[in-house]
Amino acid sequence: MYSENDLGKRKERKWGVQAIADIARAVVILSVAFVLLLGTVLKIAFVLQIDSFLRYGFGGISLLYGSFRLYRGVRQ
Repeated sequence: MYSENDLGKRKERKWGVQAIADIARAVVILSVAFVLLLGTVLKIAFVLQIDSFLRYGFGGISLLYGSFRLYRGVRQ
């Protein structure tokens, strides 16, 4: 049905789309992390209402996961 060359091109295209999706996810997650971690500096009212332990904890986890997604997207 498909030749080996066609399957190779389809896999390359899939990896390209996956890399773009990983980078887009990383940008969104890293943006959330920076808003949570720098909320006090930026004086965002919504962020200031969140408990500092929860804010810094979730911000740190988001920073780590966003960095992983960025690494994975760039590495591919």
